[in-house]
Amino acid sequence: MSGASVRVGVLGGGGFGQGLAAAAARARNDVLLWSRSERELPGGVGSTRDLAALAECDVLFLAVPSGYVEALSTELGTHLDGSHVLVHVSRGLVGAQLGTLSQLLRTTTPCRRVGALAGPLIAEALVSGAPSGAVVGTRFPEVANLVRDAIASEGFASTSRRTSSGSRSRAPSSGSSRWPWVTGVASARGRPP
Repeated sequence: MSGASVRVGVLGGGGFGQGLAAAAARARNDVLLWSRSERELPGGVGSTRDLAALAECDVLFLAVPSGYVEALSTELGTHLDGSHVLVHVSRGLVGAQLGTLSQLLRTTTPCRRVGALAGPLIAEALVSGAPSGAVVGTRFPEVANLVRDAIASEGFASTSRRTSSGSRSRAPSSGSSRWPWVTGVASARGRPP
């Protein structure tokens, strides 16, 4: 980690949302979780039902089903100024054009620095700190670094590398120009990063 606390917002109070919030709190970050309903949250995690409160965060993880991302990000976008980093954990293609969630976030918010967080990501492992792993796909190396700083803690190791055409580490079907940076964030409990 860089040593500075990251202000982390998580949208979605389900398993992945709570897992990401718990991992960010364990990494000693300021964490605010938005959910439509009251939730019992892990220690160190604040809660809100007001999307405007998330404007104070540096990075926002969207952990809601893909069918809800468009409406939620459209409303969220009215509170953001483009300096925020958005990272989605949902999968799927959306809209009549079958666009990616990253494309959708860039059209419904003023944010351009977007990433996709993918598995092998296990919600229960994020909550408990058990061994797990994740991959961040993004065009921007600062997004990969911010995700690492947001959720990595003791026992987590992280690597970054720029992919090239034909690389096996890029996100499937993404094309090297779309996701030139891939970061692995993997828990290795008991082993220093």
